[in-house]
Parts: sequence; structure tokens; C-alpha cells
Amino acid sequence: MKGQGGSGFSAMVLFIAAALTAAIAALVIIGATTSAQGHAAAAAQQTVQTSGTTVEIVRVEGINVNTTAQTVQEFLLYTRLAPGSQPILFNQTALIFYAPAGREVFAYGGAVANSSLVTGYTGYYYIDQQDSVSNSGLLYNGVLGPNDLAALLVYANVSLGASQTWEFSIIPPNGQPYDLSGVTPSALIYPTVILYG
Repeated sequence: MKGQGGSGFSAMVLFIAAALTAAIAALVIIGATTSAQGHAAAAAQQTVQTSGTTVEIVRVEGINVNTTAQTVQEFLLYTRLAPGSQPILFNQTALIFYAPAGREVFAYGGAVANSSLVTGYTGYYYIDQQDSVSNSGLLYNGVLGPNDLAALLVYANVSLGASQTWEFSIIPPNGQPYDLSGVTPSALIYPTVILYG
């Protein structure tokens, strides 16, 4: 009987050691999984904040159309933040205009009272205060916030004629660029022509 008691005790010690080892391994695995999930969640949140910041173009108008030559060089782009986007700074946001005659890159030039104050190509785009709505109170300081509608005035150096393709891209400092393209009407007979919206 002495031999059986000793082997039972040894078996119990081995069982406890195996159970303890399994418990420690389970805790290590659970801890590693929880840590990995936390890192993944933080990375996903950062991705949403970075790639989620987008400016949407909701309407494009060609204004001051040369009805004799059937061309337009001046545009109003009505923009707003995409749902869930963070406010953006226009002084860090580029605007690109593509036309058959070429591509032009514009930087932010500030706010103007109305579109008649910009009479030629400057290489800048402007916020047209007359056609914009600043619900955040920051739009005319160059910050596009929630519920703002910014009418961006673009005076291009190239003309866009009838039945020609065009594209505008807005590229904020963080997040996704927004591209919108279309074709001008076959006849440009009115001083203002709706190109999109």
C-alpha cells in the first residue's frame, strides 16, 4: 500500500502542475488577444478619422458664361463636409480643375463678398460669402465645419466650351480626395449654367 499512496500523490502533483500550466497559458493567450484587439481598434479609429474627412461637391455652376463664344471660365462649387467628417482648413486644401485644354491647381485665397470681385485668373479659389452659409461661424475664417455650405469660386485660366468634359478634385490635408466630373451642355446660352446638381 505504501507504493500506491506515493504514486497517487505524484499523479495529483502532476495534475495540479498541468492544470496550472494550462491556466497560465490561457491567461497569456487572452491577454495577447485583448491587446491585439485594442491595437486594432485604435488603428481602425485612426483610419476612420483620417480617411473619413471628405469634402463633398453638391453643385457646380458655370457663371458669367460668354454666350457669344460659348465658353465658361468661372465656376462656383458648392461644398460641404461628408457625414462624420472632421472640420477642414481650406488653407491646407488644394483644388484641381481638369479641362480638355489642361489642368490647373488652385490654393485657397480667402473669402470674398461676392463673385464679381474676382475678375480674372489668380491661381486661387475663394469662398463666395454671398452664396455660402456659415452655420459654424468659422467658414469665412477658412474652416469648413459641420452644416456649413461653402460656395468656392474658381476662375480658371482655360476656357471650357460646349460638350466638353470637366473634372474638379478637392484634396484636404487629411482624408480622401473628392472627385467630380461631367460634360458641359451642348449649348451655353445663359449667363449661368448648371454643370452638376
